[in-house]
Amino acid sequence: MINVSTDPQTNEPEYQLRQIEVNCGSIASAGCIERLATLHRRVLEKSGYSKRAIDNALPENRSGTALALTIFKAWEQLKDPQAILVFLLLAMPGMVERFFPDPSEAQMVADIRNTFAKLWGLENDDEKTRAVIEDAIAHPERYVLKPNKEGGGVNFWGQDIVDKLETFTPKLFGLSIQTSHNNRSEQPETAKAHRG
Repeated sequence: MINVSTDPQTNEPEYQLRQIEVNCGSIASAGCIERLATLHRRVLEKSGYSKRAIDNALPENRSGTALALTIFKAWEQLKDPQAILVFLLLAMPGMVERFFPDPSEAQMVADIRNTFAKLWGLENDDEKTRAVIEDAIAHPERYVLKPNKEGGGVNFWGQDIVDKLETFTPKLFGLSIQTSHNNRSEQPETAKAHRG
């Protein structure tokens, strides 16, 4: 994402690269596609098609099961019973440095970290977490509240953040991630094919 902020000295827009999240592929889609195939099958049944015709037209789809098995097999290949699957840890302190431990790479590590949106897990009941929550209630325009287990589209902004944070129980804080609010460029920054 291209973040747009204003340089306080020149009052000019400043454009910065921000890594919001990495989606190499939607892991949720495998389960959705499996259910979609079931829906297609039911629609064809209701339309009067025979089971044989449907079976010939729609192959069995077990993509959710296949994905789970694929992840398990990848873990099994590690041959380490203590190994864990890591989906997103780069934003945690020390993680980027783990891949670039050489002191001569410190500037590169800083440059990589500068592309990350700030992330705070709200699962801990400590001073740092309480300070972030208090700041988000006082300045909701600086934040986005994202449920940790959602597939997109259920983010909270502005006054909704305040309402959620004031009514959340400690148990629900563990399900949420708070990110610094970034001001995206109003111009789309995507590559498009030339249309002439």
